Amino acid sequence: MSNGSSRPSSILVVEDDAGDFSLVRAQARLAGWVLSEKDPVIWAQTLAEGMATARREAPDVILLDLSLPDSSGLATLRAMRAAVPDLPIIVLTRVQGLSLVGDVFEAGAQDYLVKGQFNFDALGRAVRHAVVRNRLEQKIAVNERILATGIEAIDEAFVLFDSDDRLVFCNEKYRSLYAGSADLMVPGVTFEHFIRERVKRGQYSAASGREDEWVAERLAAHRQSNIQLLHQLDNGRWLRIVERKTADGHIVGFRVDVTELQTAKEAAEAASAAKSMFLASMSHEMRTPMNGVLGMLELVSATELTSGQREYIELAQNSARSLLVLLNDILDLSKIEAGKMELEHVKFEPRSVLSETLRALSMCAQEKGLAIDLQIDERIPDFLLGDPTRLSQIIINLLGNAIKFTLKGRVTLAAAVEELGAEGARIAFSVSDTGIGIPREQQGAIFAAFTQADTTTTRKFGGTGLGLAICSRLVALMQGQIEVDSEAGRGSVFRFVVPFGLSAGTADSFQPAVPADLASDVRLRILLAEDNPTNQKYAMAVLANAGHSVTLAQDGEEAVAQALAATFDLILMDVEMPRLDGFGATQAIRAGGFASPIIALTAHAIPGFRERCLAAGMTDYLSKPVRSRDLLSKIAQIHGRAPDRALATEALVPVAGSQAESVAPVLDTAYALELLYGDIDILLMLLPIMPDQIAADRLEIAGAIAGKDAVRVRKASHRLKGSAGQIGAIATQKTCELLEATAASGNCDAFVELQQQLEADLDALVPAIANYLEKCSAATP
Repeated sequence: MSNGSSRPSSILVVEDDAGDFSLVRAQARLAGWVLSEKDPVIWAQTLAEGMATARREAPDVILLDLSLPDSSGLATLRAMRAAVPDLPIIVLTRVQGLSLVGDVFEAGAQDYLVKGQFNFDALGRAVRHAVVRNRLEQKIAVNERILATGIEAIDEAFVLFDSDDRLVFCNEKYRSLYAGSADLMVPGVTFEHFIRERVKRGQYSAASGREDEWVAERLAAHRQSNIQLLHQLDNGRWLRIVERKTADGHIVGFRVDVTELQTAKEAAEAASAAKSMFLASMSHEMRTPMNGVLGMLELVSATELTSGQREYIELAQNSARSLLVLLNDILDLSKIEAGKMELEHVKFEPRSVLSETLRALSMCAQEKGLAIDLQIDERIPDFLLGDPTRLSQIIINLLGNAIKFTLKGRVTLAAAVEELGAEGARIAFSVSDTGIGIPREQQGAIFAAFTQADTTTTRKFGGTGLGLAICSRLVALMQGQIEVDSEAGRGSVFRFVVPFGLSAGTADSFQPAVPADLASDVRLRILLAEDNPTNQKYAMAVLANAGHSVTLAQDGEEAVAQALAATFDLILMDVEMPRLDGFGATQAIRAGGFASPIIALTAHAIPGFRERCLAAGMTDYLSKPVRSRDLLSKIAQIHGRAPDRALATEALVPVAGSQAESVAPVLDTAYALELLYGDIDILLMLLPIMPDQIAADRLEIAGAIAGKDAVRVRKASHRLKGSAGQIGAIATQKTCELLEATAASGNCDAFVELQQQLEADLDALVPAIANYLEKCSAATP
């Protein structure tokens, strides 16, 4: 066919009937086609001859009879189409019917003619139609090949589904990604069938146990207009799935292999977590001896010193406190970043928290000549449920910054109700100052770690830039928001809003450390048998303040030796001690002729335990944690100098905040002070030594659990329980009680979960102790 014309220059007629061939040839001539000297109408009488001629001559069109000597039916058409896929074919048949029409076109024909029912006009139209249609189909085929080649050339997996969600096309990259399901990737298969079959083959691990639900979720996502998903294949590779819906309802999909990116992301996250854990571990390990340094400096400062020595001690204390603040900040930030920071949900008095926090920093403000104000909305409830320790930490950071960056003027702490309902309240806190302010262009960066508004700020005012980062993260952890409004040279206002629960209750109050009716006018010689450092310090301080002389025995054997070698008016005997427990020591002491009272000190507040103590030769017992008043009352009662009244010999239950209604607090200093009858000096003596004991007991418990040594676990947890209870570490105390009871039952399988809880309790307790000590130190003139 020449010059793009629809008029053929050659026709191949494959027809075994000579009459039919002559008829076709005559109609071709009547159609007015210009014929060359060489007859353009070529005749072949069999399928084999026709295929050979078609390949050799490449006619413009083929007229094919379906009934030939060597082939019949649609098989004839299919064979010819396979032989010459690019040539147009018109079927010649005597059969009529719509079913044949569909079969003929499906098998590859461009048109058909019924023998005996067409003239030259019909033949001409059919030939022209076949030629034009074939030309268009060839162009389409070329374009499809170009498109397919282009799609195959891209480095991503590509798939196309039609508006009925049936597969139209996918490239080899797509097939290779889903190699285990390549047999399913045939045009026409539905997306739902494809993923359901893959689920049956176990190729979606996320669908295990919830196959139908998973398929429904995936279908819902697939049918959205635009989606991006991250999915892991059964071979461990990670894919980013991107699907877009076209205007006509087709779905175009890409699968991008992001395994390397995901691996790098996980490695980066692991590195960040490792960094946070390293910082947490290092700051924790450094803070423990730092508490010891502060404690020793405090003891030294209480002795007689020259003015020069006192100045040196104060400088050392200030340096140690600054370092402790930095270590606390690093630990808090690393715990928040590692997701290890847990909030308390306990009852507290917001007015008390705000007043104490302001009081703790008021001296710093006064030293700079700054006025400091507290404004509290009268609508704020008397009691809230939340984390008072972290609330105080946020406010201390904000107030500390305000005081540090304000050279003259005032600092104001305000609290107001933003929302108040039956179940809770949203309270807005603000700290405003008249300080140096923050340029607006730098305000977006101040909540980032190790960042200050100006690098010269660090040199002039000091600080690490961690305070606001911690505040921001703590507020977010408390489901709140924090913001700043500031202008350079005109001061700043930091405002945060956090939600709290509501709770009713009453406040606690404290009495003098040694009640007048229990003040001792007789100096008793007391032997204290106690292996726990915290309990040693506590009991010795209470007894010394009451005027008694105290000798310490570190274990049961030492207690026996000292009791039989010297004269004592009273023995306070811990029940759980190494080498020889309190029962064995009491029996040995009684056997040696000791007749003075022996009072048992134990954390076992269970029915029948008092009778067991009496049977062992003890005079009476007190349950740990022991209130100072109860200890002195018991001593006074036994020595006949106090009225015979009921004493609180059962385990003291914290009442501040109705702890039964909420999570046990990490550090309940109000409860600890109740034990001490309000003597904060003893509490400040006990707290600095706790981190060292915690570290030792934590190591002992971990080793015992690893070795499944129930006896060691019971003893170590019992020891830590007593110390924790004495300082108000209620959460740690309760976990130790569970661990001790579990160890006593021999159920080693339950150790791991309880150990994890204990680790979390201790991780929260150590910084809570440091924060409390720091707050008390800051409040001391």
